[in-house]
Amino acid sequence: GLRVQKRLKAMTYRNCLLLVCMGTISSFMEGIFLTRYQQAFTKTGFEISLQWSAVARLCMIASVIYSLKDAAERDRLTGTTFIQLNATVGAWASLAGLGQAFYPLGFAAYRGVEMFAFAGPFLSKAFVSYKDKTSKSPAS
Repeated sequence: GLRVQKRLKAMTYRNCLLLVCMGTISSFMEGIFLTRYQQAFTKTGFEISLQWSAVARLCMIASVIYSLKDAAERDRLTGTTFIQLNATVGAWASLAGLGQAFYPLGFAAYRGVEMFAFAGPFLSKAFVSYKDKTSKSPAS
């Protein structure tokens, strides 16, 4: 569930999960709106399908973050899979921030700052977990 057993380890993941879930609901509602008023806003079926695919991507990201929350509570974040999942979510958020910064009127960094801030905890945890894993492995 969403209840956190180990506050220091899993609270950030739970809070990020809640943010992504709110974004999913918002995108879902926007998809319904665009579907109902397609004619009034002269949206093509392709443009509306992009909105629905955003909902699917956010659901996937939410499931990854939930897996990371669970792994954090069980002290498993130094596993290779969880390091890669942290890096993947951080990379997704960074690329989404870049996309927001460039679209639609040229580059403006302030438009993507929320996504860059969202990427920070995931990228830093991936780095820390990788360092912990390599320091524990025996030297060959």
